[in-house]
Amino acid sequence: MTAIQPVVMLADDNARAYAESSAPARTEGTSPALHATEEMRRLATPWSVAIAKASLLHSSDLPPGIILDPACGSGTQLAALCTTLNRPGLGVELSGAVAPLAAVNLERCGQTSDEDWSASSRILWGDGTAAQSILQTYHQHIEQYPSVALLHVDPARPNDAQQHTLEEMQPRLDELLKSWAPYLGTNPAVILDVSPRLLDTQRQEIESIVTSIWGDVAMTWQWLTQGRGRIDRLSLWLGAAAGPSPSRLIRLTKSGEILRIEGTPDISIAQPSSVNIGDGLAIVDPCVISSGLGESWKAMWAGDESQWAVTSGRRP
Repeated sequence: MTAIQPVVMLADDNARAYAESSAPARTEGTSPALHATEEMRRLATPWSVAIAKASLLHSSDLPPGIILDPACGSGTQLAALCTTLNRPGLGVELSGAVAPLAAVNLERCGQTSDEDWSASSRILWGDGTAAQSILQTYHQHIEQYPSVALLHVDPARPNDAQQHTLEEMQPRLDELLKSWAPYLGTNPAVILDVSPRLLDTQRQEIESIVTSIWGDVAMTWQWLTQGRGRIDRLSLWLGAAAGPSPSRLIRLTKSGEILRIEGTPDISIAQPSSVNIGDGLAIVDPCVISSGLGESWKAMWAGDESQWAVTSGRRP
């Protein structure tokens, strides 16, 4: 079977007309006017969250090069990374119906930026696991040879996914990472967005895939919540993108402020006891417990003598 050769998607008049007719541009909050179908908007990362995630990389020592998203969808997260980090981006999208939307969106975000990162940014229509042909096509088109500084991927999952297994992800994480590993160096900067419903055993499967490729590379699991007691995003940050601790909980407020707890995950055990008049009582966001950072939170805010009365349900 002949491999699909990647094609550069130009944000020309035809692409812009197609994007507007098939998925009219719309702003959401502070976002630029971006093209996406209603189904894509339902599943996509909101612009405010995408920008917040990108801003967390300001403290990372990323190598020189471009931002790569080999399964970019409408290009929202890629555009947020490029805008925030002022770096060119390369996005790959397997769907020929979606790739033009990503090309137009990336161009539009570049036009609203004061920087010139968009000049060498491209969207390719093709298979994101075909690393060699993707880079060859990109380099030939821009007539430059930048390396990959950061790989970000949010694999597609079926709309009716019930199990949220690794096998449901497209492209498959193992195939994707093995394909791009030769172009990422020994200390890669990688962000893997996965389903927040993954079990601990499934997260361990992902860690095993990573260590089989890069060995003892630094890893940080990040839980992101916008409140309401639910985890909105779960991601694994690797290598140069990883934080100082193995786990991190991000609380994104309505104003865009980023609050964080970092530490080593541990099990918080409830020790029910009588509560006396005058005792302090704290009701904690359940995301603190589900991220495994309950003990880190307790050490920061409650002191050594405090204990958990309840660790389950919506009101730990």
